[in-house]
Amino acid sequence: MAEMKKIATRESYGAALAALGGEYKDVVVLDADLSEATKTALFKEAHPERFFNTGIAEGNMMGVAAGLSTCNLVPFASTFAMFAAGRAFEQVRNSIGYPRRIQNARENYPAALFHRNTPRHDEIVNNLFPQ
Repeated sequence: MAEMKKIATRESYGAALAALGGEYKDVVVLDADLSEATKTALFKEAHPERFFNTGIAEGNMMGVAAGLSTCNLVPFASTFAMFAAGRAFEQVRNSIGYPRRIQNARENYPAALFHRNTPRHDEIVNNLFPQ
């Protein structure tokens, strides 16, 4: 049996984004000044022209991501779950949820994606996208 190496999910996320960026030129990544923590810095190193740091402005980041999706781009917006659920709620609901935009919002540290060290903000974020 091959030996398994354990790595943090966020490391896999960053590496996967970088690989996707190499394969698909329409992939763009947005981050709210957390690229070292969310590991989107790996994408930034590989594809700096398609990486956007919106600063500490999660609501604006979600709005920009929604706009980019209307330009035939595939945005991945990354931040901490509590900021996506709190600061960006209205933008996610109004600009992404209601018009049913294809969106890849990734929150760092929700229980479903990363290790558990925050309350269940991921549940709030998941409920923003009704099925």
